[in-house]
Parts: sequence; C-alpha cells; structure tokens
Amino acid sequence: MTKHHIPHFRIWITACMLAVFMAACVDAIDFNPRREADLLVVDGKVSASPGPHYVRLTKSDKVGRSDNFPPVTGAELTLLDDQGLEAAYSEINPGLYEVYTNCVPGRAYRLRLRIANGLTYESTPDLMPQSTPADGSYFTFTSNKYLNTYARFRNPDTAERGPYLKWRMESQYQISEVYCSPLDPVLICYFTRRPDNQLLPLANGSQLERGVLYDKAISTHWVDDTYGEVTYFNIFQESLSLEAYQYWQKINLVLSQRGSIFDSPPGAVRGNIFNTSDQNELVLGYFYASPEDTTRLKVTGGELIGADISPYCGVAGFINYDRYLECCNCTRIPGSTLEKPWYWE
Repeated sequence: MTKHHIPHFRIWITACMLAVFMAACVDAIDFNPRREADLLVVDGKVSASPGPHYVRLTKSDKVGRSDNFPPVTGAELTLLDDQGLEAAYSEINPGLYEVYTNCVPGRAYRLRLRIANGLTYESTPDLMPQSTPADGSYFTFTSNKYLNTYARFRNPDTAERGPYLKWRMESQYQISEVYCSPLDPVLICYFTRRPDNQLLPLANGSQLERGVLYDKAISTHWVDDTYGEVTYFNIFQESLSLEAYQYWQKINLVLSQRGSIFDSPPGAVRGNIFNTSDQNELVLGYFYASPEDTTRLKVTGGELIGADISPYCGVAGFINYDRYLECCNCTRIPGSTLEKPWYWE
C-alpha cells in the first residue's frame, strides 16, 4: 500500500470511535444517560466473511464509556437471514458473543436474543450491500505534532444511489525494551491505542460526483513518544445499508450537540432492536450487516520530521531512567502483549 505524505485542501478532523473487541465491530462511546441507566445495549454486526461475527450485550450505566458497561451474561443469541439460516452464538467472554457462519452481500440479516430474565428481543433485518473497495490511505504531520490519517475511495459511477460508507480505526504500536542484563533477552511489547469519542467519518456517495477519487479525514492524534518506533493504523471502510447510514447520521448529530452517543434531547437515539413483547421499551445500539475493506498505514518515528521524538524507552546510551523498571520488562506497562500482530513487518 502506498502512502502519500501530501497536504489536502479539505481537512475535516474527525476520529473513528470503535474499540475493537477481538476483531469485533463494537463501538466504545462516552455515555451520560442521566435517567436512562440500566437499558439493554446491543452492539454488533456481521461482515462478508465466514466469521467470527461478534455481538456485545451490556446494560447502560449512569456514567462512563460503553466498553465499561456491566455485561449481560448467559443470553441466547441467534443469527437469522432471509433464506432460513439460523446460527447460534457462543459466549466467549462476559457479555461478548461470537458466531461462525458465512455471510454474503445481497442477503438480509437480523438478530434474535433471549436474556436470562426471559425477555426476548429482535433486530429489524438489515440488507448487506455490495462492498465498495478502499483505495488506500495516507497521513500528514503538522508542525504542532499532530498526525492526521486519511482514507481514499473511488465513488462508483454505476450506482443509482449510495454507496453509504462509514470508517472505524484502531492503531497498534511497539515499545522495545532496553538492554538491562546479559541473562535476559531484549523483548518487544505491542499495544493497542483506542480512538477518542468524536464524530464518525461517514460518506454518502449519492451526494458526490460519480467516478471521482475522494479523500476522507479519519482521525487526528497528538504525537508523543509512543510513536517513537513503529505504529500501524488499521482503517476499516464499511459499506452500509441506507437504514444503517441514517442511524449513524443521527449518532453524529448527537455527538455534535451533546458529546454522548445515547443522550440527545428529547431522548436517546433508538436503534433497530426491540422487545418482542413491549415495543415501547427503549433499547440502545444497532445490529447491522456490512462488508468492509481494510487498509493498513505504517508510520515510523523517523518519518515524523521535526517532531524530535525518541523511542519510549530511549536508545542505547540515552536510556530513559525514569522508566527503567518497565523498560527492562515491558510487560509491566498496562495493556502490553508480547504477541506480535500477524501483519507486523
């Protein structure tokens, strides 16, 4: 994948929200529901693949981020499509459910679930559209140490309407230990950086010129010494149904007005999940079917010209002694893992 270190005349600073739970598309959002605590929250999707596909079930809390909501455990979940498919989910972590089954564009998918108190819920069917391929990604770096990422896509010239696109992103970086003892090997730890809660990057191809290559601002990051070695930005371009796009548009309106995904006058944004015996119950979240295309953007500390950034633990002869213990054992750093991502070069 080619990177273009070029400025762009239209910079709309946004950031992707979506913390990924073991490759799940599950969104972590700041939450301030006031009286709307203890609501069922359903986050999940299926993509154009055999899986795994994930759903996360939680109950809303009085305050905090949605990835810290209390999990809903022991639920029975079933994925259904418009051709008679039924596939049962398994709970792999508290409140996190997965299923393996082949999902394809052109079919409509819905979720059925039964929680431990006996209440049942369903989502309205969501028709998976054809995928719009990504056309690469690049970054720019500013003198005030902000790194901006962009995705490129070509608006198809054959579509009558759409495509409707949404982007999410995660980044991962490495920290190398310093040499502390001839008896211990020098290890490298890997970390995942979660995006902030800001506006979601969305695009409606119906409102754009056909056949034209477009750039979309995805995220902005202030650069610190965790960028001193290697960082990968994984940018996921999702193709949405019109209904799913309209839902995420409403979420953007909420974020721009109130700063919280589920808190907008006169109430929270209703998704496509309903209680089968009480459709007046407010259920939060959305279940949708979306193929996605992925680009990976590699950024090294040496490419950030003028940033004067050293590696987190320093370099030979210039060790950061304030971090000596954790830099002799990087597994002391919260969020670390020694498992190198499969795509790491």
